[in-house]
Amino acid sequence: MLGSMKRVAFSVLFGLVALACSKDAPSPQLLPPWQWAVTGMKPGSVALPPTLVVCEANGSNCTPAKAGLKLSGSKLVRLERGVSEFELDGATRVELGEGSELLIQDAPRTLELRSGGIALSREEALTEAGPLTVKMVDRSLTLMGRGSLVARMDNLNRGQLFVSRGVVTSVEPVGMTPPVRQFHAGEGAVFERKAPPDATALFAGKLSRLRQTVLAVVDTPPPPPSVTEPRGLGTMTARVPGTAAVVGGVRLAQHRVKAVVRDSVALTEVEEVFQNDSDRVLEGRYVFPLPADATISGLTLYVGDKPVEGEVVEKKRAAAIFQSIVEDTVRPRDPALLEWVSGSKFSLKIFPIPAKGSRKVVLRYQQVLTSDGPRQTYVYPLSFGAERKTPIDDLSIDVDISDGGFAPDRVIASGYAATVEAAPKAARVSLRAKATSPDHDFAVSFGRSNPGATVAAVEPGFAAVRLRAELPPELPAPAFQPRDRVLVVDASHSQSVESFTAVQTLALAVLNGLEPEERFAMMLCDSACESVPKIGMSLATGQALAEAKGLLKARKPAGSSDLAGALRAAAERQAAGAAVQVVYVGDGSASAGELSVTSIANRVRDSFERRKVDLRLFGAGSSVDEVTLNGLALALSGSYDNVSTAGTLAEQEETLVTGLRTPLLVGATLQVSGGISELQPSLLPSVRLGEELVVVGKRSMRVATDEPFEVTLRGRLNGAPYTLTRRVTVDSEPGALAFAGRLWAQSRIRSLETSGDASSTKELIELSKQFRVMSRETSWLVLESDQMFADFGIKRTAGADAAGSPQLDRQAQSQELDLLEKLDLSAGSSLNGVLSDSSSAPKDDASAGPSKRAEAPPANLPAPAPAAPAPAKASPVEGGSGSIRPGASGGGLSGIGSTGQSGAGTGTVVSGPKGNASIGGAAVSGGTVSNAARVVAGMRAGFRNCYQRGLAENPDAQGSLRLTIFVGSGGAVTNVTPNGTTGNLPASVVACVVARARAAQFDPPESGNATIAVPVNFASQPGDTTLPSRPPGAIAPRPFQPPADVAVNRPGDESWISQGQPALDKLQSELAATPNSRKRHEALVRGLLLRGRFKPALAAAERFVELDPDLPLARELLSYAAVATGDRQRASAAVDALTESAPTDLKMQGRAARTFEALGDEARACAHWRTVFELAPTSDSALFEALRCRARSLGDREAALRDAKAVAKPGPLLQKLLPLLESGQVPAFEKSSGNPGQFEVSMTCEPKAECPYAIVVTPTGSIFSPWTPALGRSSATSFAFSGLMTGVYRVLLVGGAPSAKGQLEVRALNVRNNFPFVAGQAPTLVATQVTMAPQGGIGLRSLMF
Repeated sequence: MLGSMKRVAFSVLFGLVALACSKDAPSPQLLPPWQWAVTGMKPGSVALPPTLVVCEANGSNCTPAKAGLKLSGSKLVRLERGVSEFELDGATRVELGEGSELLIQDAPRTLELRSGGIALSREEALTEAGPLTVKMVDRSLTLMGRGSLVARMDNLNRGQLFVSRGVVTSVEPVGMTPPVRQFHAGEGAVFERKAPPDATALFAGKLSRLRQTVLAVVDTPPPPPSVTEPRGLGTMTARVPGTAAVVGGVRLAQHRVKAVVRDSVALTEVEEVFQNDSDRVLEGRYVFPLPADATISGLTLYVGDKPVEGEVVEKKRAAAIFQSIVEDTVRPRDPALLEWVSGSKFSLKIFPIPAKGSRKVVLRYQQVLTSDGPRQTYVYPLSFGAERKTPIDDLSIDVDISDGGFAPDRVIASGYAATVEAAPKAARVSLRAKATSPDHDFAVSFGRSNPGATVAAVEPGFAAVRLRAELPPELPAPAFQPRDRVLVVDASHSQSVESFTAVQTLALAVLNGLEPEERFAMMLCDSACESVPKIGMSLATGQALAEAKGLLKARKPAGSSDLAGALRAAAERQAAGAAVQVVYVGDGSASAGELSVTSIANRVRDSFERRKVDLRLFGAGSSVDEVTLNGLALALSGSYDNVSTAGTLAEQEETLVTGLRTPLLVGATLQVSGGISELQPSLLPSVRLGEELVVVGKRSMRVATDEPFEVTLRGRLNGAPYTLTRRVTVDSEPGALAFAGRLWAQSRIRSLETSGDASSTKELIELSKQFRVMSRETSWLVLESDQMFADFGIKRTAGADAAGSPQLDRQAQSQELDLLEKLDLSAGSSLNGVLSDSSSAPKDDASAGPSKRAEAPPANLPAPAPAAPAPAKASPVEGGSGSIRPGASGGGLSGIGSTGQSGAGTGTVVSGPKGNASIGGAAVSGGTVSNAARVVAGMRAGFRNCYQRGLAENPDAQGSLRLTIFVGSGGAVTNVTPNGTTGNLPASVVACVVARARAAQFDPPESGNATIAVPVNFASQPGDTTLPSRPPGAIAPRPFQPPADVAVNRPGDESWISQGQPALDKLQSELAATPNSRKRHEALVRGLLLRGRFKPALAAAERFVELDPDLPLARELLSYAAVATGDRQRASAAVDALTESAPTDLKMQGRAARTFEALGDEARACAHWRTVFELAPTSDSALFEALRCRARSLGDREAALRDAKAVAKPGPLLQKLLPLLESGQVPAFEKSSGNPGQFEVSMTCEPKAECPYAIVVTPTGSIFSPWTPALGRSSATSFAFSGLMTGVYRVLLVGGAPSAKGQLEVRALNVRNNFPFVAGQAPTLVATQVTMAPQGGIGLRSLMF
């Protein structure tokens, strides 16, 4: 072993001598004097101007220096306050930290660090400047070429070094063995004078790898250059109770934060005052960020001056209670509702906020702060993105910090002019600001007294243990190994401008951290990926890195996120059996492909196992999905870091990127003595060596509180067994923050959220209530008094029985999908007579805007006959031989026989009551739905038919009910609940009405989701027992013909484009008067589209998206305008992004899949087909499309065939696919898998490469095309939709070459016409006039006469 070390030392020395003597490296004696310049100055640990002094080398002639100063030769530099930046010979960047003294020497060229800290970075390889040498303690540290390092002198006899890039050679003191050491990227050491270096200090919390810590620097990153709007904290909106109108007038008047940090536990209390400046009572809604690892432990609403504490309630029940109180405008009361929205985003609703008055709420949360070195960071989120503009009138933040009973060391408040007050036992950091819009989070970092200690916080029944995964004494320090790395960047629509800028910055840091001998690939992913290189991996050389950085900088976030597809594709960049590190940077929110943790892990596991994948997950975004990323780290033996909670990005990128070289402890397990059981998390993810763990368990009450115990961490490190045993010090001092019980519950809840099954959901709801911590299935609800809680059945004690949480019914969705594909909507069909209950009711096909119509069953799917009516007297009449059922019509001479045939003879009339349904005013809450009134009114005929069939069961049936219709972000109905049923309505009527309502399609709600309350009354009128006789010889009355729906297809012209300018001028002026009105923006975009002004419509839609980038309606309108102007890619991306707001919306996923099939982008289409299958796992068609596309576009035929053969009872489509999979002849997508709809456009054209495409402009300004389809069938050459309304539908041609020719077939209400087109054809090819019959009720007598 000693001989080997000597050989290494000799090789290194020989290399240094050879380098010094080579022709490329000049002799030190020949090097010219240093040329250096002061390039920058900035504040340090306090917000005061920096102070830099430059002296002669001997310390004489000291003068103050400022940025821009240019010097040469040997100098002594002292930095008393702040941070100073230098540039040496144009090749090396030097940063000198606060309290530092640096001697710059010419002969030989060296930098001698005498005190403080220094950061060096050299981007170029070895040049004429030669190697760069830094002297500290009793070492000489030489950076040979390109690289970066940080070094700090703790005192005259102790210093530390960390290398983030390149190789640093350390010449050890005389007599030290070996005499020369090398430190590669990701390695470091603590140097003691005349002692061997401690290379394990990095893993024991003794060595900092942070430039900010070494320099005591405050980085204040400016907003991204692309951000021009002021930033702010969250989104503040308001509405008038009982309406859906979103109005202004509510502002965040006061935001006060008080936090206590004690021994790595932080308790934060946020007090907020909402001010209503309007003259009416309003409901306020505030959407804001919290740390992703926060445990929300309390919500208090002030009723007058009295604080009322909230309760944890199952989320849907809490929302229903809150809504019922808000809508009760006769007797308004005081509720508040705190809900989880997504990732780390929360919504707080408050009612009422009185006119010219205010309301105060207090929110509390806890979190455990972990660290990766001797310093720790507390972060309070203050920025939610440029487009979320909520300024604060009065902002105050106070953070009190103590560690081990003492004030922490070197407290730094990053980026704000905060004050730091130190006392013997604690330090206080304070910030005050007026009328502010924060542009980044508030972060406070501080040194810890004993970062390597293993400590337990104990409270009755629970213990929380903090343990660092140090390197055991028997294991050697890990050696540097070059690695292949695939970087996966989330570039989906869920990233805001700021969050994606942060993602880009971190991704660039990962690329910059590569060594020249390493290989890499970078993938920018939404529902598919673009990458550098196109296939395989490239060496991390200049050209390849430059191409990757260029692609990264040019990318804008768009589309949905196929997380499983991205991770699988990343792993498969490497050859089977080889090792590869996969680094993911994103928010972890899957909206395409597989959605759940289990299904994502199952999708990628095979690819991971066939390679040695080292998975590193970085959660970065405006709202990070902690459950998914933590769950994947656990399931796939990876590591996870939340970028948003650990401090400023500049601080984090160094730790995160260099941490990629730190090996993982895999298969980690933990054993704890001292009567502790039921540890949470019960399964540990992979742990970085040196990382700090926090685990919580239940502790026996029979064990003394302060009794110490042991903890043992086991696993495998670089393939070798790892065992670390530590004795635990119990923190039982007075004043310790009680958090262990809640932390245990939160950890258990998160593991249950990952599983997602019904039993897990029930357990997590019970835990959430018992420990009073919020979860994804619960909300905090505050009511104005204890009596009010009692009125709603909510116990005012902890541990109330948990209510069940409704789960997504996958079986019902599967049945729904299959039935949807069987329904023929072309002849005005509906659900009437197709289904007898709502559990498997298919959702009808409809456009985004028009109202729904009641329609007859299709001819190929006969409706079941209604129950036989009770016998009734009949009288002979002259006419056909048919019989009449109430509400039905047939073909006899009387015009109303059910299967009557023409001829003379007698028919019978079976009389019965005639049903009628009336709909009261619909109340919309949660967000404006622009066409709610029209769609609800269109339901009346269908409801009447449901009631009429019920009268066949019970002629005396009548009553009323109230429907609560839940509308998803895409406008689809996600659920319908019947309430308050009165009278004796048959169950079949209620089920039929619910099915009708579920089939509706609304415009996307403004706020993403909405609830519509619809009162419906049912009453009947008696029918005639006998029909009046006709005198002999009298002429038979003409049969009554109910009004019919009519469509007429005619050739179009361009005259419509020049019409309607006064209306457009009015829309423009209305928007100018209220520029933040969503309704005005929508009206203008639709008005422009409706009049063929497509380019102005695109500009208006872009402004609408800029106003509210998360609003589905804005994205929908952008897709319409983009496809009308010929930009199919942009239109498809907008449709793709709509699934981000509603990833479990089956209709929207299917629509996105068909959009990309039409575009020819089968990979992106397959991402959505896989989601459709996850949402409807028993659907034959969903399984068919998912397996078909996997085999065809993802190269996954063998696995798809294996999955297909594993299906116990394959449906007809799967039976058809199986032999094709076996033969390798996988079919392409076929349009017949959708619904034919009421209106369909089909194109035939040659040559195909030069053909235009067709779009339809509807009377509401919606635009349908293959790339913006409705819910009917569609392909690249055809598309269909339903939900027609009276008006003109215009069919236009877009794009194409002059040589193209062909024809369009237009079918409207079964009226078919062909329209040829040739070169030079005017765009408007067809104008279809549709006239829909009125939907008023028609009695039996009016049918007769």
